[in-house]
Amino acid sequence: MGDFTQNELRFLLSHSQPHQLQVGEYLFHEGEPGDRIYLVRSGTLEILSEGASLRRIALRGRGQVVGEMAILEEGGLRSAAARAVHPARLHSWNRDDFVETGRDERQAA
Repeated sequence: MGDFTQNELRFLLSHSQPHQLQVGEYLFHEGEPGDRIYLVRSGTLEILSEGASLRRIALRGRGQVVGEMAILEEGGLRSAAARAVHPARLHSWNRDDFVETGRDERQAA
């Protein structure tokens, strides 16, 4: 979320839903409906392909975003899974809230 100003980030966080994950807990699975975007506030998530065998694609940590395809493709399915490698705190927005929150912040500026 490096393209946001501090004020925009504070505004977005004030309109988010908090989440906590323990080690090994999944945030979402491949093939599930993609209706939320997540910002990792602390901890580490691994992004996994759940094909024939479980394969790590990437790691995401503090300040990074997961589930961004949910914002780009309405009604899309998750292309990978996300699982906590370390205890994690996240914030999330559904697609409509994220788009609306950005619009509200721009109008307020």
